[in-house]
Amino acid sequence: MDMFNVLSKRIVLFTVLPVLICSTLLSLFSYLWFQHTLQKQFEQLALSYFQSSSDSLTQYLHYSEEMSKWITNNPKVAKAISETEHLKEVSTIFDQMIYNNNVDISGVTIYKKNGDIYTPSRTSHVPSFSQLIENTNLKAFTQNTQKKYIWISRYQSISSFYNNRYSNDGIFSYILKLYDTDNQLLGYIVVDLDLKTLYDFFQTSNKLFNKSQVFMIRDQKDIAGSTKSATIKLNPNDLSKMNQKNDGTFISNDRKQLIMFDTMMDSNTKIVMSIPTKNAYQYSVLFKALLILFTILFTFSSLYIGIALKKSIIEPITRLYQKMQAFK
Repeated sequence: MDMFNVLSKRIVLFTVLPVLICSTLLSLFSYLWFQHTLQKQFEQLALSYFQSSSDSLTQYLHYSEEMSKWITNNPKVAKAISETEHLKEVSTIFDQMIYNNNVDISGVTIYKKNGDIYTPSRTSHVPSFSQLIENTNLKAFTQNTQKKYIWISRYQSISSFYNNRYSNDGIFSYILKLYDTDNQLLGYIVVDLDLKTLYDFFQTSNKLFNKSQVFMIRDQKDIAGSTKSATIKLNPNDLSKMNQKNDGTFISNDRKQLIMFDTMMDSNTKIVMSIPTKNAYQYSVLFKALLILFTILFTFSSLYIGIALKKSIIEPITRLYQKMQAFK
């Protein structure tokens, strides 16, 4: 009888164990495959959104370039730029062209070589040209006869113009050299954009981007958040990666963030979006539960099969053995 009991246990064991191992391995493989697939889909969707937003931002910046040309091509503005006399009506023209037409730029300043400055009427405390080129990048631009324009973030030693709204965060500026028909430099037009306007291109309520952050890196070291309360913690290795390329995508050094970045119009500024990688798995809880349920069902199924085998094979043999023993 002991022999049959041992055989009975072995049948149950060798029925349950392989099924349990196979179901566990299958569940583990399915989970890892699902995690990998989710991560890849997450990265593709996030990158698609970032690229689309970045393209829209680029179109807006090109629009701002055309806006500056539209302003300088106004006959009265062109006259003010080319003549030595200071024309007071230019400020009114700026008001009509910019504010009355609801043009989405923060302000415009024209600096003439003779020292004259033209601005809209509501702009105050505009820096002088000498203050403007205290920025080393701008000074190099004015000395480069080949370069006609520059995009640049200005955030250091900015005087409190535009009603002191942008002195803390800085502004993003397009600066274009102005020439006469003989290609002689007459001055510069500076078109300033509010950083919030630029950040707005990357705002979304999609849950995929929950707790994401949008920020700028200026001159490879200065980090500006999209809100004053934003705290941007960037690993030095991650910063180094972004400083090596104009654009790209990578997983942060601590594996917790998907980081996407792009250089804005060949300027000193990169726009960056970081998204928690855990966002990729926000819908994986149900899948985990299904895998656990799958494993449990297979385990109980194998137990049932083992017990059924025991009853259909071992018990008849045991009864036969008992009858044979009765004839002795």
